Amino acid sequence: MATGNREIYASSANHEARAIKIYPEIPLTTEWQRQANSFIELGFHTELNLTKKEYFKSLPKFEAQPEEYRGRLDIPVIVETRIPLERMFILLDIYDHFSRADSVKNWEKDEFETPKTPYTTWLKKLNDYLDVSANAVRKTLKPDERGGNFLDGIAFYLSNPYYKDHYFYLGLPGSQDDSGHNLVPCLSRIFKDIEIEKIYDDMPNDVKNWIVAGRRINTKV
Repeated sequence: MATGNREIYASSANHEARAIKIYPEIPLTTEWQRQANSFIELGFHTELNLTKKEYFKSLPKFEAQPEEYRGRLDIPVIVETRIPLERMFILLDIYDHFSRADSVKNWEKDEFETPKTPYTTWLKKLNDYLDVSANAVRKTLKPDERGGNFLDGIAFYLSNPYYKDHYFYLGLPGSQDDSGHNLVPCLSRIFKDIEIEKIYDDMPNDVKNWIVAGRRINTKV
């Protein structure tokens, strides 16, 4: 199981590899600042009609990692909830094949309600789960875990510089499509663009990685 807690590499403007350190190679407070800065670079503060200073103050801080999460839920993320998905897709250059972002909601059996304000949480990425269905992944969730939803997936993507320059396929078992077809969304870059795909929840598929979140969140700024 990968925790994402390694030194990873992204390409600089001149295509030379440069090391980008992420938690735990940097303090949790520095990791928070790094993620918050990336939101500023994307213009999230402008979307919310806030100054940079106001936006920073509106984001919740990371709480210390719960002891029972260690070695399992090891990836801290800030999850921005105030920007509609349609706008989020535009800001992040995500191509939505279905043009129905409003049809995506949290998986009902997770009983998780996304707060109206940003939150922080701890994630894990399940690796090498090829030919496994979303429902099979859901059955592995522990009592203090929930399936990663769409916003958790976006937060994971933004928190990990590796995915800025590499192909990926992330399943989001904490989300479901509201069309009545038992579909689960995925965030991927198979070719050049970042795309949204939807797969049947009971069908083994080519998704290699699944996002799982801890049930404990923090919304306090």
